[in-house]
Amino acid sequence: YVWIIQEAVANSDDEWDAEQKCFGIKTLNYQSNLANIFFCWLDLTMSATLAASKKTSRMRVRKLPATPVLSRVSKVPHGLPLDFYCRKWLHELPTGQQHTIPDLTSVAFLPNPSLSLFAKNHPAYDKSEGLSDCAFNKLHLVEVVKKYRMQEIIEDNIDEADKGDADEDGDDNAKSNEEDLEEEEDDTYLADGDWGNHYDDDDDDNQEEMAGDNQVVGNHSNQVVIANANQLIIGNQKHVSNENMKNGGNPCGESMDKNYNEYDDIEEMEV
Repeated sequence: YVWIIQEAVANSDDEWDAEQKCFGIKTLNYQSNLANIFFCWLDLTMSATLAASKKTSRMRVRKLPATPVLSRVSKVPHGLPLDFYCRKWLHELPTGQQHTIPDLTSVAFLPNPSLSLFAKNHPAYDKSEGLSDCAFNKLHLVEVVKKYRMQEIIEDNIDEADKGDADEDGDDNAKSNEEDLEEEEDDTYLADGDWGNHYDDDDDDNQEEMAGDNQVVGNHSNQVVIANANQLIIGNQKHVSNENMKNGGNPCGESMDKNYNEYDDIEEMEV
């Protein structure tokens, strides 16, 4: 997650809305629904943790417009995990760029991003988030590659690598013989935890295969997302309360708050 968050052009170039007193989230055309949902869920998680710890927040208020606003950012980040990129956008690229832009050997997100970032003692915590990158890839990469229909490209890369190795061996032999805010209700922005149908169409065909009982990706239920957000707030309140008792009043959200402030600073970087 940190790898993606720290990439400036992986973050929306939010625009301040003086009338609504919030930043409007813009849509990056190269970013997948999983990534979009993850960033929205990250905002909810940060807000819930700060609310539970009763700390003053420096976090910007970000809202998803009811009508999507396309980002002006055109510089595409290279080398991020495959599931960061929009499938439809990726398939419209020349084959050569499909080889080089995504990291075809890694994935970053849970199949349902709204189950991310729960505390380890929370009932909804997904143990696969605690796996090493290598183990997480072993668990999820095959399904993502299948969903993105990238197997042929990966096989081409392997064939080219094998061919390159063979060529190098031949060169070596020749040399030896010679020598990569929610205050008033308004229809301008969607409610927190609600992304309408914004993130339905980029991952259209195989979404239902990936959906589980609580799945929100593709054919998702906003009620489930909001319920998860409520669980998150309740869980964080209990977690903070328990930690305060253990640590003599020191809020467990202190180190997380520092990270959130750093994240906010990253988002304010000039794109």
